[in-house]
Amino acid sequence: MRDEFRDVYVLLRKMEGFEFDSLGYNICIHAFGCWGDLSLCLRLFDKMKVKSLGTRSFVPDLCTYNGLIPAMCSSGKVMDILIVLEEMKGSGHEPDAFSYRI
Repeated sequence: MRDEFRDVYVLLRKMEGFEFDSLGYNICIHAFGCWGDLSLCLRLFDKMKVKSLGTRSFVPDLCTYNGLIPAMCSSGKVMDILIVLEEMKGSGHEPDAFSYRI
């Protein structure tokens, strides 16, 4: 279903006035991360952080980080993961059992 998911993602991104909420971002970051598309995961993560500056509804949460970290692991970005973990802790989120299993 990877191709179908990507098609829907592209279609939604082209829709005038459509914006993802934090759940939409989390789903996309997780899905594209599972499929090895780290660059798209990081772009979505950055967009989410930028949007969070204007409203608290887009703030990356523990699910966001837990979706991003496995994608980084798969890409061998171990040192970058340490930076992301520090950012996660700085935002008030502590790793949970899922985070540690990653």
